[in-house]
Amino acid sequence: MAAARPTAPPPNLLDALECTICLDTPVSPIHECDNGHIVCGVCAERMTECGMCKTKLQISKLAERLSQLDFKTACPNATSGCVTKVSAAEVRTHLAKCGYRYVICEEQGWPPCDKVQIPVGDFFNHLQTIHQIQLDEIITGKCSQFSVQTSFEAWRESRY
Repeated sequence: MAAARPTAPPPNLLDALECTICLDTPVSPIHECDNGHIVCGVCAERMTECGMCKTKLQISKLAERLSQLDFKTACPNATSGCVTKVSAAEVRTHLAKCGYRYVICEEQGWPPCDKVQIPVGDFFNHLQTIHQIQLDEIITGKCSQFSVQTSFEAWRESRY
């Protein structure tokens, strides 16, 4: 009889897959260099070579497969209250809809925000109190144009 697969990877596996740049659980696609240093997909978007040894990065098929196991970690917004556990492959999708994500207000009216990060749950209150924009003005399209970065982009910028 075949042995049952473990439901979660051992703790040392989680440490072995940690991104060497941001020190977080890696976001897919997981990269590695010729020397085996792991770099998450977010960090790899900003570099072409390993931050530790300067060798070329490529997608790590093994790390990607390992991350598909029942290898879930806390949402990057856990410090804001999210209790969802996500795999490396699910992080971007989850961040796009996470109720605890941050948005970046880029309103150019007075006072300008200069890319202030705001929890999504507080965003309409921010528009009302800081920019005097009412919810009904947003719904009817009567408010001034404003720009918001959401989810993954805001999270990625907050890490650097």
